[in-house]
Amino acid sequence: MEIKEHSRLENILKDESNKPKKKMKLLTKATEYLRRFESSRTWLNNIKSERTKKKYCKNFFKYCVGVGLDPDELLGLKLKMIELVLMTDDERQKIRETFDERKAEKTLEKALGKSLSCKIHLQKSIPIAAGLAGGSADAAATLFGLNSLYNLKLSRKELAKIGVRIGADLPFFFYGGTCKVEGIGEKVNPIKQKISKFFVLFRPHKRIETKKMYELYDKTGKDFLSLARGICPDIKKLEKYLNNFKVKERGLSGSGPTVFCGVNSYKLAEKIASLKNFDGDIFISRPQPKALNVLKL
Repeated sequence: MEIKEHSRLENILKDESNKPKKKMKLLTKATEYLRRFESSRTWLNNIKSERTKKKYCKNFFKYCVGVGLDPDELLGLKLKMIELVLMTDDERQKIRETFDERKAEKTLEKALGKSLSCKIHLQKSIPIAAGLAGGSADAAATLFGLNSLYNLKLSRKELAKIGVRIGADLPFFFYGGTCKVEGIGEKVNPIKQKISKFFVLFRPHKRIETKKMYELYDKTGKDFLSLARGICPDIKKLEKYLNNFKVKERGLSGSGPTVFCGVNSYKLAEKIASLKNFDGDIFISRPQPKALNVLKL
């Protein structure tokens, strides 16, 4: 793999030249790593220590995140194999979600034409790579929080318009409740619909990437549930298990692998959640009327 993208790297450096020295240092390091990756397909193979290989890849991602550059966008498909081999799903997802927050901040700054400096501390409760929109919720919360912190007075529609540039499901989080979402996610209309009082979530430990699911959908035309069954065998077992309770409201959350069912009795929810020998996590949740809220301490 010869270097064919030096001009692109130089353009990145030029475009980002107005950034503070610290960010320029990070960007230079990220560029150095990218040059190494692209200069030789055997570069990583020549490093004997798996620990060192992993360190190089993790550092590259961190440097990109530090300056708001999408590492996946820079690397494209060239390093897909390296990325998957050298980083666990959890490690990769954590870095991606950190990027989602910074991308949200950067997108809002670009839309408003001004700097919105802040320190972001993320404490996650939503499982990663579970089809529960955890990363999108984090990014939406960043926009929502900055809007409140800087008293920007942006409406929900304005936040949604900015949010859709980051992810198709972000606009929903500025409304919450039960909504009909159309377009690529930018058209959100709250609707009145009676839903279950409690939801039981079964999150298998098998991770499924949304990007991968859309790629498979484009190739096969199959729906997410059908695709997820093939990737995660536990889903079929869960469907069979839920048949015992005859629940009407059930399905796959997002692109999976989380399976959910809705009930109106907490006792029944507890009974369903008592599944033994399940390789994953089980949660009982209650629907909320709105998605985001700012707590001022």
